Amino acid sequence: MTESSRRRLLAVTAGVIATAGAGCLDESSVEPDESSEDDTDGDDSNALANAVTADATVEYPAFVDDDVRVTDDGQEIEYSGSESAFVLAAQFKGADATADELRVSRDLDSDVPTAYIAPVMDSDSVTYHVFANGPFVDHADWTLVELVDNTPTDERQASFDDLQAGVFHLETSADVDGLVVVDSGQDALEAGTATLVGIRRPEADTETESVPQVAFDIERLDDEATVELTHTGGDHLEGDAVVVEVDGDRHENSFGVETVTAGETATIEDVPTGAELTVIYDDGETAIVMTTAKIE
Repeated sequence: MTESSRRRLLAVTAGVIATAGAGCLDESSVEPDESSEDDTDGDDSNALANAVTADATVEYPAFVDDDVRVTDDGQEIEYSGSESAFVLAAQFKGADATADELRVSRDLDSDVPTAYIAPVMDSDSVTYHVFANGPFVDHADWTLVELVDNTPTDERQASFDDLQAGVFHLETSADVDGLVVVDSGQDALEAGTATLVGIRRPEADTETESVPQVAFDIERLDDEATVELTHTGGDHLEGDAVVVEVDGDRHENSFGVETVTAGETATIEDVPTGAELTVIYDDGETAIVMTTAKIE
């Protein structure tokens, strides 16, 4: 399996975190704010207590009052009746994370470092609930970075509390576009070398930040001549706008579907060793490189 491009959430923004997690966030040292302490009535307390099942699955959006839709892969969140939406992503050392390296998932019962960020909206801000398993908490000295207009604006040390056996939690409330939990702070985030789990609001992208936020997995099959390209998370794409080039040879509509969503796979044949594979989004007006990889 090859490294995917850093053009996905660093995957969190098309500018600083070009491809789909990703900046860091945290509350100042992640202490509960005074308002939450003052309002710890039975309902709030029970909501958090019931946020994770006995088998370590985050019950989102069950503990949210609003009508929230989560896609089957858990990577996209939409609030009904509003334009607010969120995309989650994970990266490992600057590239899209594989399932045995780092996961963003509601299922925290895993030996692999796994975390999930659950946004709860109110009129003035978003409260980001970060749930993580023990391997994730132990993996790094994590930092939280906030994003405003897809630019890191604040970073603080992440401090997780033990929520229940094997599950840890922190939360932060802020009027920001995204949040990233990152291993090496803002510098590594901007350099594209960070390991992270992040969440962003796609509608916060500026007009100049038009690169689709998509995570791809690229894998050579056992026949050593065929490569599979899989959309693993992020924005939906128009199928006929996705172009795959292998050493400059153009493959139109390789996915063969009208809309490319998470889980869709394209098969590219006769790919020689050492070839450069490039995935381009070409809508007829602008051609944007989404990811590039050397196929070994």
